[in-house]
Amino acid sequence: MLKNFSEKTITGSAYDKYKSSIFSVLNILLTAVSGVMTVVNLVTRENKLAIATGVFTVLCLVNYLFVKTGLVRESISVIVFSVEAMFLMVYFIVSGNPEGFSVLWTLLVPAISMYAFGKKHGMCFSIIMLLTIIFFFWVPYGREFLRYEYSETFMLRFPMVYICLFAAAAYTDTILSGIYRKLKETEENARHLYRHDALTGIYSRHAFYEELEKILGESSDIPVSLVMLDIDGFKEINDKYGHNAGDAVLKKMACIVSENICEDGIVCRWGGEEFVVVSRCDHDSYEMCEKIRKIVENTAILYQDTELYVTVSVGIAVAESVNKSQLNDFINCADTAMYISKKEGKNKTTVRNFVSEENLKFFQKT
Repeated sequence: MLKNFSEKTITGSAYDKYKSSIFSVLNILLTAVSGVMTVVNLVTRENKLAIATGVFTVLCLVNYLFVKTGLVRESISVIVFSVEAMFLMVYFIVSGNPEGFSVLWTLLVPAISMYAFGKKHGMCFSIIMLLTIIFFFWVPYGREFLRYEYSETFMLRFPMVYICLFAAAAYTDTILSGIYRKLKETEENARHLYRHDALTGIYSRHAFYEELEKILGESSDIPVSLVMLDIDGFKEINDKYGHNAGDAVLKKMACIVSENICEDGIVCRWGGEEFVVVSRCDHDSYEMCEKIRKIVENTAILYQDTELYVTVSVGIAVAESVNKSQLNDFINCADTAMYISKKEGKNKTTVRNFVSEENLKFFQKT
């Protein structure tokens, strides 16, 4: 397996934050709606209903503040909220105020609960609500608790309407979940293609710059090494055997380099037949590169019925510390060291210390 090829997807903490934001928005929305309904109930002299919606308004606001401030675990707030909502819905069913209208609010339960709590918990809450409606409307003992005279037709058909809306909400949630998964897969694929070389699977130059800046931004006393590797005679391989043979060489080169760098090192395809490695560890970068160079030299790359052999010229830039403004100079230092290896006969490793821009100019003159 090549190293450093996988990327992290959405983390659990990010998903928890997303759920938390939905729950917070739901509490704010219900605080506003129930608050308005409380005012309406007071104006229309529905005092008992006004008390119920008023209490629910306060409880939703308290839930929101608890979640926002972190005083109570969100899971506990969700349970408390579910109990509050259930009691309010039961009151709506039993009282029927005003004129049997309040019970219609229960029809919103499936859609809202599945959106706010997720399909699993939302379906559980919706099923409990359905059983509650059936108890009050279809069970003779449950009907004794009703304080509003619903018609027989209404009590017979209302649970059926709820079931239809429940099924529609579950189906819609399934479709939306599928669309969301497809969007996330597309996003992850696009990010992977942006950060990885399509042929070899290792980091692209874009991702390499991001990772290199992270490494250079870390405070450490350990020197940082940047290695530039270039395949010798790569053009001749393409000309003689074709570009598919060249692709086979590049893939094998990526495997060899990735499997033989230190654990904390990262590798990228810099462009064409060039590869770059950066590491900040206690391993000797020269020994590491010499090991890679010898493995490449002695590895037969099978293409069709032909065994291909290649060599690499390696340049190493070593620095005690490098800031972001010196990043390009640091890369150029390794590139210069690599070209020195080329000039001195290829299949060689050259090391240069990077200190300053003046030092780089000195290396370029040699």
